[in-house]
Amino acid sequence: MMILKKLLIWVCCICFLSACHKDNERDDTILDISLLTEKNWYYNAWLGDKYNFGQSDFLDVIRFEKGGILKAIDFGGRQEYVIGKWYKQNNQITMLHNTKDSVVWNILKSGDDYIQAIVNAQGEREYTTDVGYLDNLTADAFLINEYTVDNRFRTYMGADVRGCINLREGALITAAGKYASLQNHGYYWAERTPIQEDYFDFDATPREVRFYLRIGKNTELKLKDSIYTYNLPERTPTEIALKVERLQETGTLSIGWNPFPQQSIYYRIEILSNDMNTLKPYFVSRIQLPFSVGLQIKQTTAGEINRVEELKQGETYIVRLSVISYEPDVDIINDEYSYANVQALTYYTKRFVWE
Repeated sequence: MMILKKLLIWVCCICFLSACHKDNERDDTILDISLLTEKNWYYNAWLGDKYNFGQSDFLDVIRFEKGGILKAIDFGGRQEYVIGKWYKQNNQITMLHNTKDSVVWNILKSGDDYIQAIVNAQGEREYTTDVGYLDNLTADAFLINEYTVDNRFRTYMGADVRGCINLREGALITAAGKYASLQNHGYYWAERTPIQEDYFDFDATPREVRFYLRIGKNTELKLKDSIYTYNLPERTPTEIALKVERLQETGTLSIGWNPFPQQSIYYRIEILSNDMNTLKPYFVSRIQLPFSVGLQIKQTTAGEINRVEELKQGETYIVRLSVISYEPDVDIINDEYSYANVQALTYYTKRFVWE
């Protein structure tokens, strides 16, 4: 009786597994376009050369929207752009770019999270939607302006890479044969302290830069970013007139400045230690709108970080005003990735004693 009972259980299990297999069975050599639309598809074209500037070996991210709209994702800044149209014919996807170029994928296999295709009858690529190793990675290159002690305006290339806890190595590649290793600052990676050869005269020429990144032990990739044709106007520290005053009656720190007249320029205020430790700020404001003239800071002031209660009487601190311009078409207020789409920065600082 016991043997018969075990036999019946075994037969039921076989039938159940067979039914499940049959329900999930699909010939993945036949393209089902409904499985591919409304998803980001990733292809890492890494070719093994860390600092090469001329190769097209970037992380490629595309999206097939319903209605035949083709999008590309600038992964470093997480911005989506319509780049053309697409259509399906049998086992083939044709992409018609706005540049009049076309790309044809002959699909070998595809499913809910993978595409194996021959691209333009040349090489085989495998796209996937499963790229968990990227976490919330962003990579941004921008112009940083500073003034020397004799008020000379100088510009160099800055970088901000963040959002991936397993990032192990990075480099900013600004031209053929010119690159600099990024420095780890904890939760973000940034450019090195500039040396003389890093400064350049910005001539309003658009340019592309590249990032080399190594995630974990073996995953390597490149991203690209654009520097556009505009920089922040030159304005000396005397002209910006950064003022810091402690209002004794309220305990408020009053900060003021002369704003730029341009509608496209934003501001951010930080309170830092006397040694400019940017990893442990006492206060970081939200982005201040164009034409802002100041900010009143106390323990209840809303900001990204507020540790004003930790300021110690008699200690010296630094207020840093960041003047910011963003890349074109970025929604500065509502886009959660606007921080990764900066075009140019100028810093102004002033020391004060907390009394």
